[in-house]
Amino acid sequence: MPSPPLPLPTAHILRLRPLVFLILLASLVGCGSQEGISRYSVPKEENTPVAPARDDVSAFDAVNAMAWFFKLTGSQDAVADVESQFTSLMESVEMSSGEPTWTLPEGWSSEPASGMRFATLTVDGTDPPLEVSVIKLPMSGDDRSEYMKQNIDRWRRQLGLAPMEDGDWLSAAQEQNELRTLTANGQEITVVDLNGKTDEIDDARMLGAIILPKALSAAPATRSTARATQPPSSGPTSSSALAFETPEGWETGKASTMRVASFAVTEGDQSLDISAMMAGGDELSNVNRWRGQVGLDNITQEQLDASAKQLNVDGTTGRLFNLVGEEQTIVAVMVPQGGQSWFFKMMGDPALAERELENFEAFVTSVKLP
Repeated sequence: MPSPPLPLPTAHILRLRPLVFLILLASLVGCGSQEGISRYSVPKEENTPVAPARDDVSAFDAVNAMAWFFKLTGSQDAVADVESQFTSLMESVEMSSGEPTWTLPEGWSSEPASGMRFATLTVDGTDPPLEVSVIKLPMSGDDRSEYMKQNIDRWRRQLGLAPMEDGDWLSAAQEQNELRTLTANGQEITVVDLNGKTDEIDDARMLGAIILPKALSAAPATRSTARATQPPSSGPTSSSALAFETPEGWETGKASTMRVASFAVTEGDQSLDISAMMAGGDELSNVNRWRGQVGLDNITQEQLDASAKQLNVDGTTGRLFNLVGEEQTIVAVMVPQGGQSWFFKMMGDPALAERELENFEAFVTSVKLP
């Protein structure tokens, strides 16, 4: 005879018996010794970049170690009027966040980033307007002195001045009052003061400031030298950052903090300088800067796109720009990688550049990117 059905509450309890058992077991374990239980305080996750190991110096430098450049150019009288304000500006700079912050002098205004510029600081009421450009460039090596000299020489060329002589160039610049160092908020700043001439200003003066990254101060001094060493023969060649084939007849030059590879081509009194480096900035800003260097007018983005030639560089599309001036030609290829770009540039005599264009393209397309 079948058993009578259980009352509803009793049946419900039996169905829940496994669950009750688990709850009781958990309670018994919780009442036992606490020695096996550890408490962990889990910090809130932050989007903080992790610095790579120091044996990967080249990758660290190219991505994280940025140098900052402040530059003011105008007539000597106009710059003299705001020299103390420029110094006050630089003394206010702080680098605690990895990017500079500052206090604007009274009567100055700031414009947002544009092209290569991180910011543009304008001295209000000046005509023509005086501006301080703020840009950043990657420091891809650890030879701080050479990097500093190359960038000061870059500014000197903009003023029609010859590069500084090698050797104790630092002492020579200090003796000529062209360079001094100030310390602001624990950060060393190199202030550069140059007089020269530009196409627009016959009595030009430039005040500049350079802030090098602290991250490189502990890097081994021998590492950049090893990276700069290249065999002086044609055929497959490599550096710690690039692998490539060197065209016949190209002389291997000395690599440096800025340059991963360097070459020279000479025929009689004609010469070319060829370089490979990583830097920042958008295409249009860089191309217009190069056009200015060879005496050409600026162009628009539409004109840029129409003049560009595409090259396949290790599976990445680069764009070649052939800028021919009356006295000088610049042929440049930009290949984007990791938020920066590889720059391959040939600069020199127009006739020789035309003859070497095929070799230059072959060199660039042979590159194996890191």
